[in-house]
Amino acid sequence: MAAGGKIVCIMNTLESKCKKLLIILENGDVEAYKRLRTSIVADISDNDFMVGEYEDDLAVGKALVIILDDISHGGILYKRIVLIAMRSLLKIIINDKIDSKPQTAIASALLLVLFSENQDFIGGEYIVSKVRATEAAAHQYIGMSCVFFWKYKLNATKPSLLYRTQQRLQKAITDSTIDIPDASTRKKVVDFEYDNFNSMVHDLPLDVELKYPGVPFFDPEIIMPKIQSLFNNGLLYFKKPDSSPITSETISNANNINKQVFHSDSKKTESTTGCLGMLLLMITLFIVACSI
Repeated sequence: MAAGGKIVCIMNTLESKCKKLLIILENGDVEAYKRLRTSIVADISDNDFMVGEYEDDLAVGKALVIILDDISHGGILYKRIVLIAMRSLLKIIINDKIDSKPQTAIASALLLVLFSENQDFIGGEYIVSKVRATEAAAHQYIGMSCVFFWKYKLNATKPSLLYRTQQRLQKAITDSTIDIPDASTRKKVVDFEYDNFNSMVHDLPLDVELKYPGVPFFDPEIIMPKIQSLFNNGLLYFKKPDSSPITSETISNANNINKQVFHSDSKKTESTTGCLGMLLLMITLFIVACSI
């Protein structure tokens, strides 16, 4: 019985549920997906939940980013999910600074989506609480977003992403004006932000527990209906792709087209290039100042 109980306990971890969610999504079982996503969010909402060390951080991060697409933004529970997903994905890119693994490109793409869709929370609340200054938080938020974009775009592999994830990534790239500067500038920003990534990975478990606490007294009959009410009915990850699926090449072309639109007007070109160059210069100068 003890051994059996231990097996049940292992099989019901957040990591195992996230892996199962990805399999269910691949199989197209909508009802099973709904039940499991509710179970995952219920686990995270429990005040006794603690952010663990996972063998497959990518599966955890990927599943939580998918679930976030179904939940209305806002509230402590939503923020807890964002932070847990962010920690899992940051751990992947920290362990592969030279971008040698396809998992790094996937994690970077998911982080870019996560940051783009949660700018007010991640940049305007969480990072601000760390650096205590809005300007410094803005620099750090932009610097991190740049690193995610570069690590995705410059990775030697062409990662395979789910269609809906590709849509979200394309929107994140289109909404941003991130470019790829010279290697020297990239190195300065990446080196600086890696220190911030390490600090965030170290701090996040305690922040989730203390700053964004869960439900102190978990009564399933009360809590579960409230969790289910958080989900919208979009289920966009189950929508069939259109006749022209989005690929990494499509995203790249869209980004190039976006740049060509700016270049079509000389004044806009000067303004856009100037702003981007000034932005990267400001980030670099901020990094150098912090290093002195």
